[in-house]
Amino acid sequence: SHDPARLNHGIDAVVDFGLAEGAAALNQGLIERYGVGLDSGGNEHAFTQGERQIIRSRIEMFYLKHDPAKLDSPSDIDAVIEWAMFHGVDALSEKLGRKYLEGIEDVQESDVLVQLEAFYGKHDKEKSQEDIRTVLTWGIVNGFCALSQKMMEKYGEGLGSTDRTKLRKEIETKLNKFYSVHAPQKLEDKENIDFIVELALKHGLYSLNTRLQSKYGANLNTIVRSSNRGRPVGGKTMRRSNPRASMRRSLGSFMARKEPKAPPMSPEQEAEAAVQSDLEYQEYLRKLVEVFYARHDPNRLLEEGVSPIIDFAINSGEEALNAKLRKKYKEDLHVVDAQFQVVREKLVVFYSKFDPSKLAPEREKDLDTIIGWALVHGVEKLNSTLMKKYDEDLDGNGLRARLRFFYEANDEMKKSSKDLDDIIAWVFENSIEALNKKLKKKYGRSLEDTSFADIPPPPPPLDDDMMVGGGPKPA
Repeated sequence: SHDPARLNHGIDAVVDFGLAEGAAALNQGLIERYGVGLDSGGNEHAFTQGERQIIRSRIEMFYLKHDPAKLDSPSDIDAVIEWAMFHGVDALSEKLGRKYLEGIEDVQESDVLVQLEAFYGKHDKEKSQEDIRTVLTWGIVNGFCALSQKMMEKYGEGLGSTDRTKLRKEIETKLNKFYSVHAPQKLEDKENIDFIVELALKHGLYSLNTRLQSKYGANLNTIVRSSNRGRPVGGKTMRRSNPRASMRRSLGSFMARKEPKAPPMSPEQEAEAAVQSDLEYQEYLRKLVEVFYARHDPNRLLEEGVSPIIDFAINSGEEALNAKLRKKYKEDLHVVDAQFQVVREKLVVFYSKFDPSKLAPEREKDLDTIIGWALVHGVEKLNSTLMKKYDEDLDGNGLRARLRFFYEANDEMKKSSKDLDDIIAWVFENSIEALNKKLKKKYGRSLEDTSFADIPPPPPPLDDDMMVGGGPKPA
């Protein structure tokens, strides 16, 4: 995996070294040379991109055979893959074997081919066997979640939703719970419920949700939100807070974009906007739940996924979910939400100065992924990555070190940490070019004229609002 040429010579010497000095010494030597050791199965960086794609393909093939509905929830599949990256594919296969009586390695391409034949037997009977095998190859290379999405776009159903009986039951259950809150009298007319379910199956849940929103001010995806979750706007708390909308406003202000005032919306447009807002909020809550369980109970993500937790929030409300989390883990989503917003604000400021392309609206999900990764693995790791690529991090430590070095060489008055904090904040608000002009005017030279070859590396960033090593800092 890491040095194929080594297989032709010197393996015996390596084995002898391990026997003589011990496995720990051998692993340390391997890590120093290759970055990983023999027991680095828990290190996700031990896998190349190609290996990760193969693992993803095998996992998706497994679920296509045993639980195809999971393919309609890529975030659940992502959580399983991340677990495998950390704990090892063999450990995942062993867990799945206990639940499904079959491991990942036991699922063959022929098993998946049968699933595809059944799908096309329903949706495209003229599809040839050769074409179906071509589709199978595409799924193996590009992923079966991606294939399922393409099928959804073309046929209205994905690989995980071919069981109409199951889908009908799910819609009926959600409708019963919805009407028990908003219109109990509807439950007395079973034929009417059946009619609405068929309507949803024919025209889609989005159409049904828009109708429900127009009539009741809520829909099947509405989550009763925690009173602490609303983003303050103009001194008031929004009834329907939209985290992505607030993100777009932030990005717009940082990128100096002015959005024209939207014209008044019709009642139907307002209902559609509310349905979309609930979907976006659900996605944001899903991200918070993923981060929370990745830090507190990663096995839960593997065994059950995120969807049941989101369903509970829809049925019982966000505060009920938080109460359960506090009871079991002594922490709730409010903590993750606050940390998420702090990192997001810093990251938006950072990218607005160093890489504005990262803030394009179509890349908002990428931004969320980076933030979620930082909250799980530690902000200091994100800072380290940013420092390597941009020579700067979220806390301005690259600039801090250069400023300290500059002032020590050019100013008799030593700058305090508070002074440097103020200068860094000013630079983030304005620009490094503006600072250089000021320095040039006062000292006759700027950061551009200074050699930083001998500057010592900056100390690791400390931030009381953030966690170290993937968890909250102790009080």
